[in-house]
Amino acid sequence: WGSKYNDKGVLCDWWTPKDKKIFQRMQNEVTSQYTKFSERDGIMYDASIGIGENMADISSMAICDEYLRDFQEKNMLPSIRALSYEAFYTYYAFQMKQKLSANALSAQLKTNPHALDKYRTNIPLSRSQIFRALFNIKKQDEMWWNNTNTIW
Repeated sequence: WGSKYNDKGVLCDWWTPKDKKIFQRMQNEVTSQYTKFSERDGIMYDASIGIGENMADISSMAICDEYLRDFQEKNMLPSIRALSYEAFYTYYAFQMKQKLSANALSAQLKTNPHALDKYRTNIPLSRSQIFRALFNIKKQDEMWWNNTNTIW
């Protein structure tokens, strides 16, 4: 929604047609990934309802990757880099665990702008080049996605 407002907070159309087209392609690609990952589990999820949240989750993971890298470099901790990332990703996945009843699942898929926590976890991780390298994710793996674009 931020693209609808200028730097002063005034409602106006300030994006170029080219920028809008590029951003729409990114949105379509993210929607496709969330849809495909949920279809693997037999879940029909309209990922377009949560596109803003889904893109934010992907970007947030990229920011965390960069922060941890910068922290390690600033504090001269490169020897524990892999261990730090492994601990971070493991904790992230653990705290995102979710259990839903069938009724709650149905309601969430229709009304919640956030994807199920499984996809909020796996999709941003699947786009992280560090995660892919650390856990040796290959093209044939379930966590593989053909794009590592982190949006911003």
